[in-house]
Amino acid sequence: MKNSVDNKVSVLENQDKTVVFIPVWHIGKVSYYESVKKHIDSLRKENFVVFFESVNYKPKTNKATLDTLNRKMRRILGYHLSSYKDDNNSSIPDYIKNSNYISQTAKNTGLKAGDINADMYINDLIKEYEKKYGTILLNNCDYQTGLLEKYNCQAIQSHSRYALLQTFRNRYLIKKILHAKQNKIVVLYGNKHWEVVSKNLEKRGFTITKLKNYIVREN
Repeated sequence: MKNSVDNKVSVLENQDKTVVFIPVWHIGKVSYYESVKKHIDSLRKENFVVFFESVNYKPKTNKATLDTLNRKMRRILGYHLSSYKDDNNSSIPDYIKNSNYISQTAKNTGLKAGDINADMYINDLIKEYEKKYGTILLNNCDYQTGLLEKYNCQAIQSHSRYALLQTFRNRYLIKKILHAKQNKIVVLYGNKHWEVVSKNLEKRGFTITKLKNYIVREN
């Protein structure tokens, strides 16, 4: 795992917008997230608006719907979605949970109130998934296994998991960037999203440029 994000930060520009993309890992060393935060803090001083990644539920989603959405997500992912370092969540794979790294948080990456969540609601993710692949059918194993328990039920095929984690959300992020009123945007998103998002933006007239004009400023 890298100690710094410095060499991964990229800039995409067209006539109207400058987009700085910071592709992050969701678990890492303390020094790694310190470098992410320095970039975010520096770019704020240059009047960049922060777009960040965070799947969540629609406001006012009732408890029964939340439970169903959580179980459907778990059936696709193979674990219940929470902090990767959640000691109470036995469904998280051991190779992640037992590592010596810390989890990415809003605090250690420098996010603030007013930053823009440029991610999809879980409600909409499941809707898009079921539109493409059909209704996610839960069985007795899904209902009888607590969300924080180790998940031994049969998960769904991995190709459709990619669509849920990547395809739908990449498409949403690209639209969010293209339609944004802001012309200086820093995108804080998972490392695996970069390749698809950058290539799509290039097809729409963006050019990848060097980072030298956006030097991290020490406090």
